[in-house]
Amino acid sequence: FSLQSPCNLLYGCCCPADKPSPIFLTFSAIICGIGIVLAISGLTQASSGCDQPLVAFLVIGILLNAVLLLFAVYLYWQFSKPYGQDAANPHD
Repeated sequence: FSLQSPCNLLYGCCCPADKPSPIFLTFSAIICGIGIVLAISGLTQASSGCDQPLVAFLVIGILLNAVLLLFAVYLYWQFSKPYGQDAANPHD
């Protein structure tokens, strides 16, 4: 059993040669995921000591984080396309 074999498998899965590194997508998923989890946690717990509930703020936060996460997925998808395909049809 060699330790190098699982590392090569992990590297091939996370950083394929024909696609960009998913570091931006991973970072966005972590940051937006934290915001979404905290906002949902705030929505489910009864707010105490507040004159005005924060429900609208938390819902907007969830929606904004979801949009940012979808945009990160879209950017990764756009940069993952093969360059040869775009060269054949530059106006697409």
